[in-house]
Amino acid sequence: MSLYMTDTANNTQNLPLGQKVQNFRKRAGISQLELETLIDAAPGSISRIENGKVNPNKETRLQIINVLKLKDREAIDLMEVLPLHPTEEEIAAARAEAKPLLDNPDVLGYLIDENGTVYDFSTGFKNTLKISPQQFKRMYGKPLLEIALSPEYGVSQYLDLDKNKKTLAVEMVRIWKEAPDLKFSDNKFITSPIFKEVLGLTESVTDEDVLSVRNKKVYFIIQNKRVKMDYSRERLKVNSRFEIFEYHNPTPYE
Repeated sequence: MSLYMTDTANNTQNLPLGQKVQNFRKRAGISQLELETLIDAAPGSISRIENGKVNPNKETRLQIINVLKLKDREAIDLMEVLPLHPTEEEIAAARAEAKPLLDNPDVLGYLIDENGTVYDFSTGFKNTLKISPQQFKRMYGKPLLEIALSPEYGVSQYLDLDKNKKTLAVEMVRIWKEAPDLKFSDNKFITSPIFKEVLGLTESVTDEDVLSVRNKKVYFIIQNKRVKMDYSRERLKVNSRFEIFEYHNPTPYE
């Protein structure tokens, strides 16, 4: 008897989200390309979901549920309703899992959850941006976009904000698609001109922009040198509501 003839809802409860989607898709007998076509998704998006590289938003999950004709229990399982913020135990477990990367002085990155909230920085990132223990304490548990844009945290001085506005707008859209209830708590920040400007740019951001590699570049100004870097997101294998956000390939620019 095929695996997919069994009670799939029970079999997938402890699997990563991407594996659940793959199991349900295979049971339905359709390819990744067919599913992308049926839900009007960008090419390669189902592969990225199934490989754990993309966390689909609520709308995409509902489309998958409808197309694959999932049962009520299976639909609830796929929606994976989680509290907005992780517990301290979840954060500690994620930091422990990511420790080899976070402790690496050659890695420029940080640990975030699916809402774009920051819970740790790599040693290399702290050293490069001169983040003190006191600064980190203030940043802990704050939204990445707030840390990047607000002068209070000292990170914005290392960013070429004119060149990063589109990237920040794309990230804002991606985060709000995955966590529509997320709110910024700092009134001074959300009334600032730079926040309002980036927020205005979100109106022109498309789904293709969110998935495009072209928009995954960040422009830094470090020691008076202009450096652009690609960035990637890698979901933790065990603590899958967390990701490592890492910068690569530093290249000078004018």
